[in-house]
Amino acid sequence: MRYGLQSGFNWALKLKPENGLNENELEVGKTYEFWKSGNRIYPLNIPIDLINQNWEAVAKIIVVEFKNLESRCSGKYKVIKIYEGKKKEF
Repeated sequence: MRYGLQSGFNWALKLKPENGLNENELEVGKTYEFWKSGNRIYPLNIPIDLINQNWEAVAKIIVVEFKNLESRCSGKYKVIKIYEGKKKEF
């Protein structure tokens, strides 16, 4: 049994291109994969914001699954709305 693993609860999914975010290819209704370093907990099937590396909200998503292995979190999210213009400001 391992002790000392920390998990953070996240109410937004912040991604960079190297974590699986390609803002120009997001489509409503599609599911995408992501991965991040560290252990994290996301609410499942509850709308949260998808944030880019510039701290702009780019879409409303639902995390449909995630798992933590060692010091890495991976999962899938589904896009339910794409933000444009002023709505992107977080």
